[in-house]
Amino acid sequence: MKKIVFIGSVASSDYALKTLIEEKVKIQLVCSLHPDQAGNVSDYAPIHLTAEKNNLPYILFRNINDMENLQILKKIEPDYIFVVGLSQMIKKEIIDVANICVIGFHPTPLPHNRGRAALPWEILLGETKSSVTFFQIDEGMDSGNILFQEPYQIETTDYVTDIYEKVLLAMKASLKKNVYRLLKGEIEPEKQDEGRASYLLIRRSYDGILDWGKPTEAILRVIRATSHPYPGAYSYVREKKVIIFRAENYRLKKNYVGYNGQVAEITPQGHLIVLTVDGSIRVTEYMVEADAKIYVGSRLIGAYDPGIHVSGERL
Repeated sequence: MKKIVFIGSVASSDYALKTLIEEKVKIQLVCSLHPDQAGNVSDYAPIHLTAEKNNLPYILFRNINDMENLQILKKIEPDYIFVVGLSQMIKKEIIDVANICVIGFHPTPLPHNRGRAALPWEILLGETKSSVTFFQIDEGMDSGNILFQEPYQIETTDYVTDIYEKVLLAMKASLKKNVYRLLKGEIEPEKQDEGRASYLLIRRSYDGILDWGKPTEAILRVIRATSHPYPGAYSYVREKKVIIFRAENYRLKKNYVGYNGQVAEITPQGHLIVLTVDGSIRVTEYMVEADAKIYVGSRLIGAYDPGIHVSGERL
């Protein structure tokens, strides 16, 4: 019987752990990120609670690479270590503990789109086809040999949470198809083609600031990519922050002369109709900082000094 350790910190970690439990995979230890680190993780999940519910041994960690954690893993002598949903880089000392390999998970078709913030980047890049990847972790960034992949589709209207749900379903399907083949040694690892590798750089909260000089679709992509559980896209009205979580393309029924980013209408539902360089959007979910008010004519100021909008054309 193979010895398995599972390491994770977020919702996808919990989903993968539950899938392995459903498949009757015997897990010797679950390593769960300590709750006092939850503020640093956008979708933190206390996977030790899942371990406890299923009578699995677990430890809480702040840095998985700390010596005390390394010593615990060495005593177990695991064959496989699953690492799902962990932003901390796994160091060589832990990689070497696994008798066979350390298995990582990435929500893109490696070697394409290695790196950080993969789901927001997929929206921003306009990707329509993707795959989840289970791979052997090495000392590089998502560069180890591929074990198995599972495809999923991205719609042009998908928000980051929609893609996240698709990733979870693809991850579950992939594990169900392949985990016992893996444990039996029936899967031949495939070396990644470095010539096809691309790298996603880290995104910060300020990358969500809206540029009202961009076309409508570019604005909507930023909104969809930064929505819950991320901090949201944003602009300012009279120096107060306006965070936008949901919006859609809107066909103007009247001709307006105004600035890109200017509120042309407020619907009875409280939705904002905002002018863009090539049309308008309807903002259906937003939050205004402090006691700021938005009126018809208010200007949302972002990363760009808005030009003038006249009947859908910018002067």
